[in-house]
Amino acid sequence: MPFQVHKVNIGKHLLFLCLGWAGLLVFSAVVLPPLDSHIPPQPAIYWSVVTIMVAFALYTAIVLPAYLYQSWRKFAAVPNKTAYGIWLGFETLLLLAIPTWLAFQLVGRLFSGRSR
Repeated sequence: MPFQVHKVNIGKHLLFLCLGWAGLLVFSAVVLPPLDSHIPPQPAIYWSVVTIMVAFALYTAIVLPAYLYQSWRKFAAVPNKTAYGIWLGFETLLLLAIPTWLAFQLVGRLFSGRSR
């Protein structure tokens, strides 16, 4: 039986994703030293936070496209197509703009030759 994306209940995954990111960011703020501190973070804590963030980033990269795909498939069945289409288009643009902006920031930082 092939995996069918449109039959996956994505709501639970989105809730887990939001709560996980919130918890991870709060945990990182408590455990890691402030940015203006001269104290380096302990390597074990630093790499554990980085590993968990990479895992959540990969999970986000899987869940968000599945959510958008499922939402656009519902477009034909909703009664308020105009409002739903505007909101979903806005949501899609934002979800595409954020990684694009982050990629431009990374490329700009890599090729600028100086750190900020």
